[in-house]
Parts: sequence; structure tokens; C-alpha cells
Amino acid sequence: MAKNKKKYKVYVHNNEYIRVKQGVSWVGFFFTFFWLYYKKAYKRCVKIFLTMMIGFPFFMVVGNLIAKYTELNVKLNPDEVNQFSRFCGNFFCFLVAATLHYKGNKWLERDLVKEGFVEVEDVESVPKNLLFDKKRFYVVTIIYIMYQISWGLFFVFLPIISK
Repeated sequence: MAKNKKKYKVYVHNNEYIRVKQGVSWVGFFFTFFWLYYKKAYKRCVKIFLTMMIGFPFFMVVGNLIAKYTELNVKLNPDEVNQFSRFCGNFFCFLVAATLHYKGNKWLERDLVKEGFVEVEDVESVPKNLLFDKKRFYVVTIIYIMYQISWGLFFVFLPIISK
């Protein structure tokens, strides 16, 4: 890696600083719309959230139809059909997360410029404490933990409810 290549770009608007990493975003891959919310990309956050929440059940139905009305129907029992349909829904969500992994930072930069943010040329002049909002980080972390717990409880109680 060249010494003069910047790892981050910093954008400023009304004394609000946002740092954008250059390249792929592993955080965007693993935390998807939570990462977008933390980065204050609210419109894109809602788009990704709705895409995943609508796409997951849609592709579960598509997977179920594929399994039932093709030669897979002969080879699979009903439990395997359900597993295949869940795989299709999860694979769709994986593709959304992978897209966010590769394009998330570019989308974030484009959205910031549209909102009136300007790139700071001298990144060293930006005070480091303005680049990280601890309160916002803790709030998003708590929301993410509650989200994971709710999904965990859903899958624990789903077999009990469905009996």
C-alpha cells in the first residue's frame, strides 16, 4: 500500500464530521442496516431494512414453490422443503449484506455529498474526538443486542408455538 494513500475520507457539514473508510466494509456486511443507522444514512437504512424484511419471506415462498413444483419434490421430505425455503430467504439476505459490504462506503459517500457534506482535504487537522460519537455507538449497540435477542427468542419459541 502506498504511503500517501488515505485510508479514510472525512466529510464535514455544519461542524458535523463523518469518517468514511475507503474500500470494503466488513462492518456493513455483518451489521447491515445497523451500520447504516450509525453512519446516519437513514434513507438507505430504511431501504435495506425493507428490502431484507420483504425479500426474506418472498424468497422463502419462491424456494418453497421451487421445491414443491420441480423434481426436488420427489427427492425431499416436507422438513427438507422447509429447510430449502429458509435457505433461499437467508441466501437473499446474504446477497444484500454482500452488496452492502462491497458498495456500502461508496453509497455512503454519495449520500453525504447529496446532503451537502464536503470532503476535508487535510484529515490530520480534524480533531479525533469529533470523529467518534460514543453515545450514538452505545445506543446502536444496545438496539443491535435487543434485535439479536428477539430473533433468538423467536427461533426458540417457534417450534413450541407451531405444535
